[in-house]
Amino acid sequence: MVFDARWMTKHLGIDKDDKVLRRYLALKTKKLTMEPLDGEYKLLMRELIEADINNPVYYAIVENRVMRMIEKFFTQLFQRSGKLPSYRIESADIYKMMEVESELTKDYTQPAPTIEALSGKYNVGISKLKRQFRLVYGSPIYEYFQKFRMEMAKKLLLSGEYSIKEIGYQLGYQNLSNFARAFKKAYQYLPSEVLNFRRNKIATEAMD
Repeated sequence: MVFDARWMTKHLGIDKDDKVLRRYLALKTKKLTMEPLDGEYKLLMRELIEADINNPVYYAIVENRVMRMIEKFFTQLFQRSGKLPSYRIESADIYKMMEVESELTKDYTQPAPTIEALSGKYNVGISKLKRQFRLVYGSPIYEYFQKFRMEMAKKLLLSGEYSIKEIGYQLGYQNLSNFARAFKKAYQYLPSEVLNFRRNKIATEAMD
Protein backbone atom coordinates (compact mmCIF):
# COMPACT_ATOMS: atom_id res chain seq x y z
CA MET A 1 0.00 0.00 0.00
CA VAL A 2 1.72 3.21 -1.15
CA PHE A 3 0.48 6.80 -0.91
CA ASP A 4 2.40 8.93 -3.40
CA ALA A 5 2.81 12.72 -3.49
CA ARG A 6 -0.05 13.28 -5.95
CA TRP A 7 -2.47 11.25 -3.84
CA MET A 8 -1.53 13.14 -0.67
CA THR A 9 -1.83 16.51 -2.42
CA LYS A 10 -5.25 15.69 -3.90
CA HIS A 11 -6.88 14.01 -0.89
CA LEU A 12 -5.08 15.41 2.14
CA GLY A 13 -4.01 18.86 1.03
CA ILE A 14 -0.31 18.08 1.58
CA ASP A 15 1.92 20.09 -0.72
CA LYS A 16 5.45 19.30 -1.80
CA ASP A 17 7.03 21.38 0.96
CA ASP A 18 5.07 19.81 3.78
CA LYS A 19 6.93 18.15 6.64
CA VAL A 20 4.98 14.90 6.20
CA LEU A 21 6.01 14.62 2.59
CA ARG A 22 9.64 15.38 3.42
CA ARG A 23 9.60 12.53 5.91
CA TYR A 24 7.98 10.26 3.35
CA LEU A 25 10.70 11.10 0.82
CA ALA A 26 13.35 10.46 3.46
CA LEU A 27 11.92 6.98 3.91
CA LYS A 28 11.87 6.53 0.15
CA THR A 29 15.63 7.02 -0.05
CA LYS A 30 16.00 4.24 2.50
CA LYS A 31 13.92 1.76 0.49
CA LEU A 32 11.11 1.87 3.06
CA THR A 33 8.31 3.37 0.98
CA MET A 34 6.26 0.20 1.05
CA GLU A 35 3.67 0.00 3.81
CA PRO A 36 3.07 -3.73 4.34
CA LEU A 37 -0.46 -4.97 4.90
CA ASP A 38 -0.35 -6.12 8.50
CA GLY A 39 -3.10 -7.79 10.51
CA GLU A 40 -4.87 -4.54 11.39
CA TYR A 41 -4.96 -3.40 7.75
CA LYS A 42 -6.36 -6.79 6.72
CA LEU A 43 -9.13 -6.62 9.33
CA LEU A 44 -10.11 -3.11 8.22
CA MET A 45 -10.12 -4.16 4.57
CA ARG A 46 -12.24 -7.20 5.38
CA GLU A 47 -14.75 -4.99 7.17
CA LEU A 48 -14.86 -2.74 4.10
CA ILE A 49 -15.46 -5.66 1.75
CA GLU A 50 -18.07 -7.27 4.00
CA ALA A 51 -19.99 -4.04 4.74
CA ASP A 52 -23.66 -4.35 3.73
CA ILE A 53 -24.49 -1.71 1.13
CA ASN A 54 -28.12 -1.83 2.30
CA ASN A 55 -27.11 -0.75 5.79
CA PRO A 56 -28.40 2.82 6.42
CA VAL A 57 -24.94 3.79 7.74
CA TYR A 58 -23.01 1.99 4.99
CA TYR A 59 -21.17 5.11 3.78
CA ALA A 60 -20.31 6.11 7.35
CA ILE A 61 -18.80 2.65 7.90
CA VAL A 62 -16.76 2.86 4.69
CA GLU A 63 -15.52 6.36 5.51
CA ASN A 64 -14.58 5.31 9.04
CA ARG A 65 -12.54 2.30 7.92
CA VAL A 66 -10.75 4.28 5.17
CA MET A 67 -9.88 7.06 7.60
CA ARG A 68 -8.59 4.54 10.12
CA MET A 69 -6.30 3.08 7.46
CA ILE A 70 -5.02 6.54 6.54
CA GLU A 71 -4.48 7.40 10.19
CA LYS A 72 -2.58 4.15 10.72
CA PHE A 73 -0.43 4.80 7.65
CA PHE A 74 0.70 8.24 8.79
CA THR A 75 1.14 7.19 12.42
CA GLN A 76 3.50 4.44 11.33
CA LEU A 77 5.19 6.80 8.88
CA PHE A 78 6.20 9.15 11.67
CA GLN A 79 7.29 6.30 13.91
CA ARG A 80 9.48 4.79 11.22
CA SER A 81 10.94 8.09 10.06
CA GLY A 82 12.42 8.69 13.50
CA LYS A 83 14.43 5.48 13.49
CA LEU A 84 15.72 4.90 9.98
CA PRO A 85 18.15 1.97 9.77
CA SER A 86 21.77 2.38 8.79
CA TYR A 87 21.38 -0.26 6.06
CA ARG A 88 19.05 -0.64 3.08
CA ILE A 89 16.37 -3.28 2.78
CA GLU A 90 15.60 -4.39 -0.75
CA SER A 91 12.09 -4.74 -2.16
CA ALA A 92 12.56 -8.52 -2.52
CA ASP A 93 13.27 -8.78 1.20
CA ILE A 94 10.18 -6.70 2.02
CA TYR A 95 8.03 -9.03 -0.07
CA LYS A 96 9.59 -12.01 1.68
CA MET A 97 8.72 -10.53 5.08
CA MET A 98 5.16 -10.03 3.83
CA GLU A 99 5.04 -13.75 3.00
CA VAL A 100 6.32 -14.54 6.49
CA GLU A 101 3.61 -12.30 7.98
CA SER A 102 0.90 -14.08 5.96
CA GLU A 103 2.15 -17.45 7.16
CA LEU A 104 2.28 -16.17 10.73
CA THR A 105 -1.31 -14.88 10.72
CA LYS A 106 -3.13 -17.35 8.48
CA ASP A 107 -4.76 -19.11 11.46
CA TYR A 108 -5.07 -17.29 14.78
CA THR A 109 -6.46 -20.44 16.45
CA GLN A 110 -3.15 -22.27 16.06
CA PRO A 111 0.19 -21.64 17.81
CA ALA A 112 2.64 -19.47 15.89
CA PRO A 113 5.14 -21.37 13.73
CA THR A 114 8.61 -21.40 15.22
CA ILE A 115 11.20 -18.94 14.00
CA GLU A 116 13.30 -21.91 12.94
CA ALA A 117 10.42 -23.22 10.79
CA LEU A 118 9.87 -19.80 9.20
CA SER A 119 13.60 -19.43 8.58
CA GLY A 120 13.71 -22.79 6.79
CA LYS A 121 10.54 -22.31 4.77
CA TYR A 122 11.53 -18.88 3.43
CA ASN A 123 15.24 -19.59 3.15
CA VAL A 124 16.42 -16.69 5.29
CA GLY A 125 18.80 -16.81 8.24
CA ILE A 126 17.29 -16.59 11.71
CA SER A 127 19.11 -13.39 12.66
CA LYS A 128 18.23 -11.72 9.35
CA LEU A 129 14.61 -12.89 9.64
CA LYS A 130 14.25 -11.38 13.12
CA ARG A 131 15.93 -8.12 12.12
CA GLN A 132 14.06 -7.56 8.88
CA PHE A 133 10.65 -8.59 10.23
CA ARG A 134 11.02 -6.11 13.07
CA LEU A 135 12.12 -3.40 10.65
CA VAL A 136 9.18 -3.96 8.28
CA TYR A 137 6.44 -4.57 10.87
CA GLY A 138 7.76 -2.64 13.85
CA SER A 139 7.81 -5.46 16.40
CA PRO A 140 9.40 -8.89 17.01
CA ILE A 141 7.76 -11.88 15.34
CA TYR A 142 6.03 -13.41 18.37
CA GLU A 143 4.99 -10.03 19.75
CA TYR A 144 3.41 -9.28 16.37
CA PHE A 145 1.60 -12.62 16.38
CA GLN A 146 0.26 -12.00 19.88
CA LYS A 147 -0.99 -8.55 18.89
CA PHE A 148 -2.77 -10.06 15.89
CA ARG A 149 -4.46 -12.67 18.10
CA MET A 150 -5.67 -9.99 20.49
CA GLU A 151 -7.03 -7.95 17.57
CA MET A 152 -9.01 -11.01 16.47
CA ALA A 153 -10.22 -11.55 20.03
CA LYS A 154 -11.45 -7.96 20.21
CA LYS A 155 -13.25 -8.30 16.88
CA LEU A 156 -14.97 -11.49 18.06
CA LEU A 157 -15.99 -9.85 21.35
CA LEU A 158 -17.50 -6.88 19.53
CA SER A 159 -19.42 -9.20 17.20
CA GLY A 160 -21.47 -10.40 20.17
CA GLU A 161 -21.54 -13.92 18.76
CA TYR A 162 -19.19 -15.56 21.26
CA SER A 163 -18.64 -15.64 25.00
CA ILE A 164 -15.29 -14.77 26.58
CA LYS A 165 -14.80 -18.45 27.33
CA GLU A 166 -15.43 -19.48 23.71
CA ILE A 167 -13.02 -16.85 22.37
CA GLY A 168 -10.34 -17.77 24.89
CA TYR A 169 -10.58 -21.42 23.86
CA GLN A 170 -10.49 -20.48 20.17
CA LEU A 171 -7.19 -18.73 20.81
CA GLY A 172 -5.82 -21.77 22.61
CA TYR A 173 -6.11 -20.52 26.19
CA GLN A 174 -7.11 -23.26 28.61
CA ASN A 175 -6.86 -20.82 31.48
CA LEU A 176 -9.19 -17.84 30.94
CA SER A 177 -7.28 -15.78 33.50
CA ASN A 178 -4.27 -15.95 31.19
CA PHE A 179 -6.43 -14.83 28.28
CA ALA A 180 -7.83 -11.91 30.26
CA ARG A 181 -4.32 -10.93 31.36
CA ALA A 182 -2.98 -11.05 27.78
CA PHE A 183 -5.93 -9.02 26.50
CA LYS A 184 -5.50 -6.38 29.19
CA LYS A 185 -1.79 -6.14 28.41
CA ALA A 186 -2.68 -5.37 24.78
CA TYR A 187 -5.56 -2.93 25.38
CA GLN A 188 -5.37 -1.84 29.07
CA TYR A 189 -8.87 -3.18 29.69
CA LEU A 190 -10.43 -6.61 30.20
CA PRO A 191 -12.52 -8.65 27.73
CA SER A 192 -15.50 -8.28 30.07
CA GLU A 193 -15.27 -4.50 29.71
CA VAL A 194 -15.59 -4.86 25.92
CA LEU A 195 -18.77 -6.88 26.36
CA ASN A 196 -20.14 -4.36 28.85
CA PHE A 197 -19.37 -1.52 26.43
CA ARG A 198 -21.17 -3.37 23.62
CA ARG A 199 -24.23 -4.06 25.78
CA ASN A 200 -24.42 -0.46 26.97
CA LYS A 201 -24.09 0.83 23.40
CA ILE A 202 -26.88 -1.43 22.17
CA ALA A 203 -29.11 -0.38 25.09
CA THR A 204 -28.44 3.32 24.40
CA GLU A 205 -29.20 2.94 20.69
CA ALA A 206 -32.44 1.11 21.51
CA MET A 207 -33.57 4.04 23.67
CA ASP A 208 -32.88 6.64 20.95
